[in-house]
Amino acid sequence: MQKSQVEEKRITINGIGINYKIAGKGPALLILHGWGRGSDSWEAVQVRLAQQGYRVLVPDLPGFGKTEAPKSVWGVKEYADFILQFAEMLRLHRFILFGHSFGGQVAVWFAAAHPEKLEKLILVAPAAIRKEPGPRENVIKYVAKAGSIVLSLIPSEKIQGFLRKVFTRIIGRSDYLEAGEIKRKIMQKVIREDLSELFSHISTNTLLLWGEKDRPVPIEDAYVIKRQLPNSSLKIIPGAGHRIHREAPEQVAAAVLLFLRA
Repeated sequence: MQKSQVEEKRITINGIGINYKIAGKGPALLILHGWGRGSDSWEAVQVRLAQQGYRVLVPDLPGFGKTEAPKSVWGVKEYADFILQFAEMLRLHRFILFGHSFGGQVAVWFAAAHPEKLEKLILVAPAAIRKEPGPRENVIKYVAKAGSIVLSLIPSEKIQGFLRKVFTRIIGRSDYLEAGEIKRKIMQKVIREDLSELFSHISTNTLLLWGEKDRPVPIEDAYVIKRQLPNSSLKIIPGAGHRIHREAPEQVAAAVLLFLRA
């Protein structure tokens, strides 16, 4: 299967235009991308899984890719509710749910709330547990907030571009500075949500997949979550970081297929 065989489609849910990609035939597998990304970033994995007999759907979550942003400030619950509506509109009665980072956070909520919908669950470095922020996190938060204020006060696009690069280099990410007001507020909300208490309520057979060198969601989180999930297994990809699907798509697809066929 080539990338050209991945279809791009569009539907409307509650007045929001939703873009999604679909490939393959067989059991439905729904992939939820992480923050700052869209369906495009998962195409290499999508194609590999579709080639092995799965119908793989990857939506651009509201506010990402080609999908419109929500009209109000959503939290993880609202994104999980959206996934339920998306699944119902596409008549996905039972399916495999696969979430990465922020998408994994949404998948955790969905799995706890709607276990009857899931065949299996795959969580790739889900950003679902929170710790007390350290000095570095507090500095990043301050610089990101200050940066967005400074950029809004400068009319020159050239100077804005230069300062955006400076702030991005300091905080290590550009998604906060580049987001609109609603999306910034959504980000502020979801990064404070700790879903630790939900893991013990998830009974679905679950694969935890992690990059050995993941920094945004460190490998220590994998062991914490593994202890709390009663029906889970853990696979670590050596040498991979947080963008595991871009760095090691073959290994990600192989680990997922091994889990699904077990």
